[in-house]
Amino acid sequence: MVNNRFVTNHSAEFEQANRSPIFGYEDSPVLTLEEALEEITVPNLDIMDHVRRAKKKFYRRSTLLTRDESAAIFFYSMPSTFYSCLNNTLRDEDREKLKPWFPFLKLFITALTKLPLVKDIVWRGVNFDDTLTESNYLFDFIKQQYQQNSRIERILNPAKSFPIHESYINLAIVTTKEQDENEKQLRDIQYGDAIMSTFEEIYGMKSTIDIQDIFNTYLNQRKQVLVFGRAGIGKSIFCRYVAYKWATGAFWTEYKLLALIPLRCLTTDRYPPLSSKQSYSLVDLVKKEVLSMNLPEKEDSLLTTVFDANKTLWILDGYDEIVQNIPGHLKCLLKQLLNTPHHIVTSRPYLNTLSYDTKMEITGFKDENIKEYVEQFFNQMEDELDNAIIKRQALLKYLQTNRSIWGVAHIPVNLEVICSIWSNEDSLETKDLTITSLYNVMTEWLCRRYLTRIHS
Repeated sequence: MVNNRFVTNHSAEFEQANRSPIFGYEDSPVLTLEEALEEITVPNLDIMDHVRRAKKKFYRRSTLLTRDESAAIFFYSMPSTFYSCLNNTLRDEDREKLKPWFPFLKLFITALTKLPLVKDIVWRGVNFDDTLTESNYLFDFIKQQYQQNSRIERILNPAKSFPIHESYINLAIVTTKEQDENEKQLRDIQYGDAIMSTFEEIYGMKSTIDIQDIFNTYLNQRKQVLVFGRAGIGKSIFCRYVAYKWATGAFWTEYKLLALIPLRCLTTDRYPPLSSKQSYSLVDLVKKEVLSMNLPEKEDSLLTTVFDANKTLWILDGYDEIVQNIPGHLKCLLKQLLNTPHHIVTSRPYLNTLSYDTKMEITGFKDENIKEYVEQFFNQMEDELDNAIIKRQALLKYLQTNRSIWGVAHIPVNLEVICSIWSNEDSLETKDLTITSLYNVMTEWLCRRYLTRIHS
């Protein structure tokens, strides 16, 4: 770019500038312009020649400034590399480099303080692509949405919630052989209580992995992970959790955009068939499911321009919910999603038809998570229950002495229901709590919640 004193070549010049105060120049004496510039060297600039030219511009009838003061201001404004050299030194982290400039700064600032104040707007150009800034605004807006959606509502009492970063999400690496054996065991078990009692035998011993390390084992450019999880184990919370962590800069900052897509939303009502030879695109999904609003024409066009599906991390939640009833006109869109190079897809294991090299599994609560969750639940109810601490202690004791109930408590949704029942003695005699009664109460509460929503 042409060297222009009214233009900054890159916004980073402002972002990286040293904004700390400058001390020391005010103690320098006021010298002549020639003396003030004796220690300054600027590449490809004859300083003394410019000094002579600047002094010739002195307006002799002015009583505000001396000749040297007036020349100092004019000298700085002359089309040369002097002003850029001084500005770069002013922005430098090393303040020692500024000391040779102190005499000139003293003369220059002394002159400026003598001039009358004028209130006006001063414009300065910055050389960069403004579409990048606008697109950053869109992506920042998406991050804000993920951060605002950071509390998990209780299923049976939506008025209560807890921060998503307090979720206990345990992941394990699963080999194909292990997955096949797990599914076979579960298919061979005929009764619900038996399934629950063998939960720890099937899922108890796993090779765990931290969520942020999911992609560490990949050697190629494509990062595609299938995450299994039984009903109520926390698959959707896992998806919201990673979206929140990305939005806060804790996970996977190499991706400009993370798109969380609930696959159950791929319905005809939400995406009606288009006219012939037209189909929905991935950017259409981002607009409707991620931004969740109608963009003005300018922003809509901008998003279409800057969107890159291959540089987006897709979080595809609930493959099992859509695989058997995907509308015909949306099958191509689902195929596009599953062909993206960077994605995580969640599914229940029983309805999975996908083949992935990397499979992981949400294994539910560990034993210590159960204790922590119960404490968290009853701590939230101390204002409503006079005996919240006693109830908490009694429930933990009951769980640890009832193997079948302890088994199902490893599933987050079940533990919430157990805590809710225990906190409400009118709903069930806690001494008679069984797997059957547990699900009866869950069904009743969910029906009541549904009816409340309908009437409201």
